[in-house]
Amino acid sequence: MKEEIYTREILKIRLTNGRTVGRYLSLTEREYDTLMSLFLESTDYLESYLDLPTSREIDSISVGGGDFAEDDIKRLWASFMLEYNALSRTEKLDYVEKSYRSEEVARFYVGGTYRLKALSSNYSILYEYMPKTSQMYLEMAAEAGVIQQDMKTLEMMIDVLSSESTTENVENHFSITVSPLTGVYAGKQYYVESVKSETEIPREKAVETLEFLTEHGEFSYDPDKLIVRFNIQLYDLILLDLNPDYNVYYSYESSLSYSGPSVESSEVMYAQIILSLEETEWAAFWELIAPYCYQ
Repeated sequence: MKEEIYTREILKIRLTNGRTVGRYLSLTEREYDTLMSLFLESTDYLESYLDLPTSREIDSISVGGGDFAEDDIKRLWASFMLEYNALSRTEKLDYVEKSYRSEEVARFYVGGTYRLKALSSNYSILYEYMPKTSQMYLEMAAEAGVIQQDMKTLEMMIDVLSSESTTENVENHFSITVSPLTGVYAGKQYYVESVKSETEIPREKAVETLEFLTEHGEFSYDPDKLIVRFNIQLYDLILLDLNPDYNVYYSYESSLSYSGPSVESSEVMYAQIILSLEETEWAAFWELIAPYCYQ
């Protein structure tokens, strides 16, 4: 028998006599989706759903990716509100849908109070809908040293991968996720891994890829270039079981299966960097990763 997953919701109903009654409902995933579809057909619900919280309701705002000054965050949020509120309803709905994907430049985390209840929301800065806010964030990240620190991390990765000395029973796991934010490839993601046997990237090619990123691209938005986000990881895979009957290693980060020794990870290095690339630079980068890339 197939196990059903239920969502529990509190439903408040206001009667015509002014009385309010409440009920707990347990809904299957299909029933919940149907209910939400019906809500979204309501103009009042839709307007409320798409509205941003007011300044009176917000107690705190932070931005992922760096330790920014409070005044800079307020300035960034003000820019975000202007661009978001200028969107049509259709654009806002499209924005909400894309916010659940991985096309963001950065993300706001907003906490506060609504009718004596705590609220917690997050909002993506998407270049497609918030180009000025995207530019402002990239400038803030550069001024705060966020991007420079990520570049230093890339240089550390290059040093590790370039080293000829290897420790017994230790392998380096390198991965990079490439997310074009503008241009014809916007919305797509490309992955390169050192543990996916069919397209495993050699160490020297991983070094070449990282060196390319440290030597090309700019930190700020340029409308005539491609904006691309790179999420890069390097960590050790420590081989725990050298039995020839290898276990299957499941990588949480990549959701890939790998036939090899039992492993555990340590010494994680991670960097996320957004660069503006010329078309020729993107073509050169794509030529580097294409043989080892999958979607």
